[in-house]
Amino acid sequence: MSWFDWQPQWLATQPWRLLTAGWVHLGAAHLTLNLGALALLAWLGHEADAGWRVVRAWALAWPLTHLLLWLLLGAQLCLTGGAAVGVPALAVEAGATGRVAFGAGGAGLLADGLCGRPWPLHHYGGLSGVLHAGVAVLAVALWRAPDAARRRVGRVLVAGLLVKLLAEQPWGPVLSWDAGLGMARVPLAHLAGALAGLACGAALALGPVTASPDARRPDAPRPDAPRPEG
Repeated sequence: MSWFDWQPQWLATQPWRLLTAGWVHLGAAHLTLNLGALALLAWLGHEADAGWRVVRAWALAWPLTHLLLWLLLGAQLCLTGGAAVGVPALAVEAGATGRVAFGAGGAGLLADGLCGRPWPLHHYGGLSGVLHAGVAVLAVALWRAPDAARRRVGRVLVAGLLVKLLAEQPWGPVLSWDAGLGMARVPLAHLAGALAGLACGAALALGPVTASPDARRPDAPRPDAPRPEG
């Protein structure tokens, strides 16, 4: 786990963690919840005919989510002085079943934190941030869909995402304990995922709309049409 999870002090010198952090699950409840959400999101994307461009945008948002978490956590650390840690005060691994995690040790490039203050979160793992990115990418794609039904779904997704993020208060404590699941959540990771997904979804929206390979102009000759005699 220590070579694959998200650890802020090592991201600059071990960038693969931006990808592998999503693979790390330290509890069965955490893994089951994320797999269920992933299946639901995949089903929704399939039913909405999202297309491979949306999948590529989501793939780009995966590492960007964990990079933004690093940046947002650093900004919060400098602005609040590390006061907004949450309960417990030590860094609890997201997805762990109440297990307290201390730093991995060693001298990472930013092992001592930022602004002269130690990192309030030493470990993070799971798909929750990436899933929020996927919802944001899909919402942007559906918002600009040609038919009204899919545009309505896109607006509902955006509204639901905003309500969830506001309820979680990512500007507050870094850690939020979920007694029902028996693990700590990192609301800032959900915000990072939503922002990454919106950015990648916006880039997708700015790109050209690719017509289906089967779409042809009405006046274009069909390949099986008889050729005129010359």
